[in-house]
Amino acid sequence: MTLDDGSGLRAPASPKTARRRAREGAPRRSPALAAGAVLLLLLTGCAGPAEGRGAGGVEEIMWFAPSSFTDVAGPLAEAYEGAARAAGDPVDVTVNLGSSAQLVQQVNSGAAPDVLVTADEQAPGALESPEEFERIGTAAANGLVLVVGRDTPLAAEAGGAGPAGPPSQELLDWLAGARVAVCAPEVPCGRAAHAWLAGRPGGIVQDATQEANVRAVLAKVSSGQADAGFVYTTDAAAAGDAVAALPLDAPRNRYPVLVPVGPDHDGGDAGEDFARWLLAEDAQALLGEASFEPGGQAGSGTGSDDDGGDAGVDG
Repeated sequence: MTLDDGSGLRAPASPKTARRRAREGAPRRSPALAAGAVLLLLLTGCAGPAEGRGAGGVEEIMWFAPSSFTDVAGPLAEAYEGAARAAGDPVDVTVNLGSSAQLVQQVNSGAAPDVLVTADEQAPGALESPEEFERIGTAAANGLVLVVGRDTPLAAEAGGAGPAGPPSQELLDWLAGARVAVCAPEVPCGRAAHAWLAGRPGGIVQDATQEANVRAVLAKVSSGQADAGFVYTTDAAAAGDAVAALPLDAPRNRYPVLVPVGPDHDGGDAGEDFARWLLAEDAQALLGEASFEPGGQAGSGTGSDDDGGDAGVDG
């Protein structure tokens, strides 16, 4: 598998029907990457080999994944590739990481992912052609936490499991004078953080840096450039002892899994197989190890709070 931060992705020159082949401007794949696509049959029992695959050929899957998947996207892609390789029907998964707003902007500029996962349910609402995508389920859920430096006064309060109760007055008073990092409001982690802050008297934080994605917020706090920052439970867990985390009484973010549909779509069986695998047991176990909460297939009743399938994306 290949990981790319997506910052240099350009609109593809080829039509969407060539999406799963080499794309102009898309990150190039490493020859070391190979993987599988009859996976659904082997891992979930839901489907057999997708049509249109060349015997002995390698299907290519472009996965657009949010920044909060930084630590788990690689293991997910490798697990899928390895199982498919063992099944004799390899695929090559390229992971394009970025903030959900960046990923949607890239799609609007002409990029053609086979699978799109965003860090909240609002992000796909910015797609210019939402009818070209179908939501098939929820990959995971994630909680909002406040991370603080280990040398801050509130570090001793960290470590509890979320969701937390209302914040203490001590926390609110401290935040009012702290150096705080927050994701930009158009980014899912920013939407969640600004919504939480808006529900507090006076908004609490008067001056905060606006970061491009959740990992930039985490970096600010772990490096000491900020006293506190709003990130996800998974990011705090990935930081280990570099920060202390205080759970917040905020709704969980849910991660929708979208696949392209419509007349311009070339079938995308390999991509859809991978997308559905993300909702199945093996992928969910890897996500759980990374501290994500469960997702599930649309309409299956599986997962923390999935509300069923969507015919297209309505934002």
